[in-house]
Amino acid sequence: MMDRLIVSHQTLTSFTHNLPENQFIRVHKSFIVSIDKIELIEGNRIHISNHKIPIGKMYKLNVNRLLK
Repeated sequence: MMDRLIVSHQTLTSFTHNLPENQFIRVHKSFIVSIDKIELIEGNRIHISNHKIPIGKMYKLNVNRLLK
């Protein structure tokens, strides 16, 4: 897996609308993640490779739906 930094002036909300709903999920005001890259959901964190991504309070319900 290649880690890349993408800089854009587009908002994350507009990115969300352009990504396939069944492949990506917004988990925080600053993070959208690829569902198939999620290795572990532990408390309020998502583990992807060596990264721990916080789950925002507003997005917790969406993340919990993945577990069902």
